[in-house]
Amino acid sequence: MVVSDEKTDRIAKVGDVFTMNMNNSKMGDYKTDNHVTGFDHNKLLAWQTAVAGTEPAGWEWINKLAAAVSGS
Repeated sequence: MVVSDEKTDRIAKVGDVFTMNMNNSKMGDYKTDNHVTGFDHNKLLAWQTAVAGTEPAGWEWINKLAAAVSGS
């Protein structure tokens, strides 16, 4: 469903919004505004998404990040 980002700035803090270009068989092409609700550089990114120009309906995605450990 994700096609590309809308060339938004790098996420830096809670409250930032990034826009994604989307596509699916029911809606065709559309955009989402993703409102950052949690951010800890290189550790956490959480956001609520909404069709561009609307407020989030409450769904939240949370990604907790961890450093990759490489073997020898």
